Amino acid sequence: MKLLLIDLDDTLLKTKIFKEELFKFFSNKYNLSTDDIKNVYEKMKHSLSVTDWILEFSKELQKKSNTTMNYTTNDLKELDFIPNTQVISYINKSDAKKVVFSYGNTKLQKYKLDRMNILNLFDDIIITQGPKLSLLHSMKNGVRIKVRDQLFDDITVIDNDSSFLKKVNSMFPFIKTVDVTNLISSNKHE
Repeated sequence: MKLLLIDLDDTLLKTKIFKEELFKFFSNKYNLSTDDIKNVYEKMKHSLSVTDWILEFSKELQKKSNTTMNYTTNDLKELDFIPNTQVISYINKSDAKKVVFSYGNTKLQKYKLDRMNILNLFDDIIITQGPKLSLLHSMKNGVRIKVRDQLFDDITVIDNDSSFLKKVNSMFPFIKTVDVTNLISSNKHE
């Protein structure tokens, strides 16, 4: 059976555009520079909770800007969550089981997928709080990968992180990898 494990940030989602919009959104709301917003985000991004990371983030910005405004995830409705159409096109051509395979805040990752309106494209979603390589290793069953009690022998990982993909190639030689950067550049020439 075939399996596609597809990363979310900078693979399915154009994360750079999303972050630029997020920083502008908060910059306007708190009258802070986008650099100030980025600095707070970078300090907090790994410690934000799964309950409402936007509220935590806005409370930190509130301190910095001396205001009393708070925002929640609902306030992000005006932001665009832009899917990478080249990746979507690539995975739509496959008859494999399609699984989002991502590291991050579970609630936020699912929110991103929902906002991109692409949840229906996937058979499953696996979000880990730890390294994806460790999770992949725990799913290994000989030269196959096990997902939800189903074994797969034709596995492809699609990701934007070339160092992660090199480690996958080294540790799991039976898994094919697709670097989304190469996928995008090859589609430009078609």
